[in-house]
Amino acid sequence: MAVFGIRRRPLSFKLGGIMTDDIYDKQHDDPIFEALKQDDPELQECTKKAKETFHIFLDLYEQYHKDYSIYFAIKVPIVNDDETIHLWYSFQGTENGLLKGEHFQLPKGFEGLKKIKVHPDIIDDWMINDHEILYGGFSLRYQRSLLTEERRPKYDEYMGVSEYRDI
Repeated sequence: MAVFGIRRRPLSFKLGGIMTDDIYDKQHDDPIFEALKQDDPELQECTKKAKETFHIFLDLYEQYHKDYSIYFAIKVPIVNDDETIHLWYSFQGTENGLLKGEHFQLPKGFEGLKKIKVHPDIIDDWMINDHEILYGGFSLRYQRSLLTEERRPKYDEYMGVSEYRDI
């Protein structure tokens, strides 16, 4: 099992299968996480698609990163002992071929990972939130697909997304 988390604005949310009905109705002080099976073929396809299109993310970042109203993020696996968590980091650019990221709300026990530098090959996903329009975020779209139609508007509101667009 892997644990997934995301940070958008000062919130984190969990990715995964079953959630309580009110999870997106409340403000949370701590990140919310949920386990997903790493061997899920649909989740693996999300990672594959993210890796195949990552060059588009980097190109768009270069064009628009000075527009601070556009949020760029990368999701990377973090290994701690025998568990792997997958965290979203606000993308801060590149340095010597490494991706720089900053997280604003880490789970307990991971506070030392506020800032990271990682090789591009390890990313699990990427996203761009341009004024509530989401590009990329393949695992987020998958997460959303697991919800009932009735729960999707709360998820979208929680995520700060009103529209999902392809690149």
